[in-house]
Amino acid sequence: MAKDMLGVCVVGTGNISERHVSGWKELPYARLAVACDIDADVAEVYAKKHGFEAACTDYKEALARDDVDLVSVCTPAGLHPDVTVCAAQNGKHVICEKPMALTLAECDRMIEAAQKTGIKFMIAHMERFSKQTAKLRELISSGAIGRPVMVLKGNTGFNNRPVFHDKHGNGGPIVDGCIHAFDSWRVIFESDPVHVMGRGFTFGEFREELKDVKELAPDMVSGMVEYASGDVGTIITCNSMPPAIPPEQQLRVEEYIGPMGKIIGGVRSKLTLIRADGSMEEFPADNFQNWFHEEIRLFAEAVRSDGDVPITGADGKMSVSVALGILQSVETGESVRL
Repeated sequence: MAKDMLGVCVVGTGNISERHVSGWKELPYARLAVACDIDADVAEVYAKKHGFEAACTDYKEALARDDVDLVSVCTPAGLHPDVTVCAAQNGKHVICEKPMALTLAECDRMIEAAQKTGIKFMIAHMERFSKQTAKLRELISSGAIGRPVMVLKGNTGFNNRPVFHDKHGNGGPIVDGCIHAFDSWRVIFESDPVHVMGRGFTFGEFREELKDVKELAPDMVSGMVEYASGDVGTIITCNSMPPAIPPEQQLRVEEYIGPMGKIIGGVRSKLTLIRADGSMEEFPADNFQNWFHEEIRLFAEAVRSDGDVPITGADGKMSVSVALGILQSVETGESVRL
C-alpha cells in the first residue's frame, strides 16, 4: 500500500539539487524533511529557502532520522558511494545523481548495498525522459536515415568549478558530462556499447584557476563508442578552454548521420530531419525541467507502489564503464572492449 507521505532528504545543495527539489515540490505526497550540506550556514539557508523542516551537516545523522524515507544524492560523484551505502544501511531509498561513481568497484558496492537491504535504487539519467530521446529512437528505429548511424557530438567551454576537473571529484568531462550521451545513445540505438577508444589531453594544466586541484582529470578528449547494433557514437569534449572565449565561439554540435539522411540536433535541442529526397521536418525542443520532474515522480511512485525503478544501478554502471573505458584508452593508447 502506498505511504501517505514520503519524507525527503537531500544530501548536497549544489546546482543539481535545485532540480531535484523542484521535482519533489511537485508531488503532494512528498515532505521536505532535511537538507544536508557540509557547510552549516549553507545548509540552513538552503533549508529555509526551500521549506525543509530541518538542516544538518552530517549525512549519516540525516539518513538515520525516522522521518526520512528516501534521499536525493546530489554530492560530487566521488561521494556518491558512501552516501548511497549509508542510506541503504538505514533502509532509505536512493535516487543518485550521475555519474553513479568513479570506479566500477564503487558501482558494484552501491548495487550490492541496495540489493542486500532491498531499497529502491535509481540513477538520475534525466535525459531518458526527454521527448527528444524518444523521438530520436523512433526516427532511427524506423529507418528514417538508414542504418548504421554515426553520431557526432561536440561540446567545449570552461567550467570554473574545480570539482568538475578533479579526477576524484566529478572525474572530468568524459565522466561527468559525456555520460549523458553514453546512456542516451544506448536508449536511442536500443543496443549496448561493446567497444571504445579515446585520445585526449589535460588542458587544465594551463589554467591558473585550477592550480589547486591535486589531480586533474583528462579534460580535452575525443572518444568513440561502438554499439552492438553497429551504430557508432563519436564525442569531443573539453571543459578547460580559455575562459575569455565566448560561448557562441565554442564548439556546439550534434548530428546523427545515416546512409539515407541526417538529423541535426540532439536530446537538448530541436531536431531537424533531412531525408534522402531533401525533404525536411522539424521537432521542437523539450522542456528541460520536465525531465527532472518526471524522473522524481517515477522514482517516488516506485517507492510508494514497491515497483521497479526505470533506471537501475546496472544501467548507471554501464555508462560509467564507457567513460572509464575511454579514459583507459586515452592513457594506454589502446582500444578497449567492454
